[in-house]
Amino acid sequence: MISSDSDSTPLEGSRIGPYVLGEKLGQGAMGAVFRARDPESGAEHAVKLLLTAQTLNLNNRNLSRFQRELEVLAQLPPHRGLVRIHRSGIASGIPWFAMELVLGPSLHDWLA
Repeated sequence: MISSDSDSTPLEGSRIGPYVLGEKLGQGAMGAVFRARDPESGAEHAVKLLLTAQTLNLNNRNLSRFQRELEVLAQLPPHRGLVRIHRSGIASGIPWFAMELVLGPSLHDWLA
């Protein structure tokens, strides 16, 4: 189960699928990306959540965009410039997918 604060943002230490969420790495208009750890393997990943999912129905445009993003990323051939998708699911009504965690500065910081 995902715990949330007043902004409906999952809290550090919450579980989603097999992952324990850590710090928030970034947030956009419809979702957020968190550092996450798989307690079974100890591996770290980035987990993207569709934060507005609990108030949406299956025909919602944001949900469709999120699913399309997942499908496109999963179909791309391996390349050093692309993150790999590891797994996906829905937990407590929130769609999510886990991808490779890439460490380093944000694009915003890099461009500055």
